[in-house]
Amino acid sequence: MTLAIIAKLERVLALKNYFVRQGASEFGLQQNHAEILIYLSQANKYSDNARALTKYLGITKGSVSQSLALLEKKTMIERTINPRDKRSSKLKLTLSGRAALKHIENIIPETFEKLEAVIPTSDPMLETILHELQIEQGLKSFGICSGCKFHTLLKGGNLRCGLTEEVLSQNDAQKICAEYEAAV
Repeated sequence: MTLAIIAKLERVLALKNYFVRQGASEFGLQQNHAEILIYLSQANKYSDNARALTKYLGITKGSVSQSLALLEKKTMIERTINPRDKRSSKLKLTLSGRAALKHIENIIPETFEKLEAVIPTSDPMLETILHELQIEQGLKSFGICSGCKFHTLLKGGNLRCGLTEEVLSQNDAQKICAEYEAAV
């Protein structure tokens, strides 16, 4: 039964990848470039950098570096110096990067939206399985900031990261975080 479920999930992902490749090719991009755009659209301020991107996508630093250079040349992303660490850069989608991403998202058939009825993205069982697999493989978790054990709601409704002691925006709290640790 487990292999049958995995095979079906793999087939669904293969079809998703087909549509992503199709959309990416219209901009002279490969699938990994589109995956970078997708990731950056979902990354919070702790995750919008090449190091986190490398870990999240599981690709080499060299591949990430070449892909970022191409995306920067095509003006789909921009790099800025990280104000907290001058040795690293923050990555951000540009208007043309967001337009390419929107086009790619629009190519993916609405049929995929039906998956959320079957497997909601907020499904605790799905989160548990994903978290356990990542721990077993020694991989970084990467999760939505608001579900992290460090995510703190302060008086007055303000948000704070208990790990960095920094204030969080509502936007950052709903995005993927490289520092994520599951709340127990």
